Order: sequence, then structure tokens, then C-alpha cells
Amino acid sequence: MADRGVFGAAGAAAAFGGAALNRLLPDQVVLLGFAALMVAAGWRMLAGGDRIGGACALPGGGVDWRSCLPKSIGAGAAVGVLTGLFGVGGGFLIIPALVVGLGLPMAAAVGTSLVIVVVNSIAGFAAHAGDATLDYGVIAAFTLAAVAGSLAAARLARRLDADRLRRWFAYLVFAVAAFVAAQAIFHPGATG
Repeated sequence: MADRGVFGAAGAAAAFGGAALNRLLPDQVVLLGFAALMVAAGWRMLAGGDRIGGACALPGGGVDWRSCLPKSIGAGAAVGVLTGLFGVGGGFLIIPALVVGLGLPMAAAVGTSLVIVVVNSIAGFAAHAGDATLDYGVIAAFTLAAVAGSLAAARLARRLDADRLRRWFAYLVFAVAAFVAAQAIFHPGATG
């Protein structure tokens, strides 16, 4: 669990650098970069196979800090920069990073990614604060819908095979990447 805390802390700090980079790039470039990154993340999820445990897990349980700490810091910082750069909570990036980069089982990655998303989102929001006006009605409605959907999905997830869930998640990432790329290419004026 501490390895995921290190991951989240490194990501929160690095989100400020990603937000600074975001301000230097055109919106269309950011969206196309995000779509390409999602395709890479989805591909790694599909190719990740049955790797469970990985750098962080010891055979008898516990954490191998010698190999896990540097990977947690590196993966967390990379996800943090990308979170700040793309202005998203990082869920599409955190789960693949936890599963592929740190070797966590899919169920553990899904269960702990939400805390990391919150930490990175708060840091990303702080980095972007003042750049846009907020519609609190939309925020409240979206939050309520997301919480209800998360609760319903959590009940369903217990009944799903971890490999099937990993594949479905990768396919969802591909679909969102295609949508984002199409928006950036065919409606570039809508991104600004």
C-alpha cells in the first residue's frame, strides 16, 4: 500500500510540470498526444498478459522496496506529468501503470487507482486553477453520476474475470482514443 502512496505523491508533485507544459502546446497537439498515449496504454494492457506481483510483490507477501520504490517514484512522476499535461485525472494511465509497470493484480490496481486519481486530480486542478471558469452545476451532476456508476460497477466487477476486465478496459481505452483523435482532427476549432 505504501508503494501506491509513493506513486500518488510523486504524481501529484509532477502534475505541476505537466500543467506548465500544457500551456506551451496547442490544444490539438495535446489531444492527439493524449489519444496516442491511450493507444499505447491499451496496447500494453493487452500485451501485459498474466504478469502479477512484479517488482513490488515478494513471494511470501510484503513489498520489495529495493526494486519497487524507484519504479513507484518513476511511474508516479510520469503519470503526474501526463495528468497535468492532459488535464485528466489519469485513470486511463494509472491502471496500466500499476498493472504493467508495478505488476499489481488488476483488482488491486482498480481498487487503489481511485485514491491516486483523487490526489493527482487535486494537484492538476491546483496547477490549472484560474485558467478557466467552473460550472458547479455540471461538476455536481457529473460527480453524482460518477459515484453512482462507480458503486454499480464495483458490484459487477466482483463477478468478472480479471483477464476479461483488463481486456475490456483496454478496448474502452482504444474507443476513447479514437474519439479524442477524431475530435482533434475533424473539429480542431472545438478544442480551444
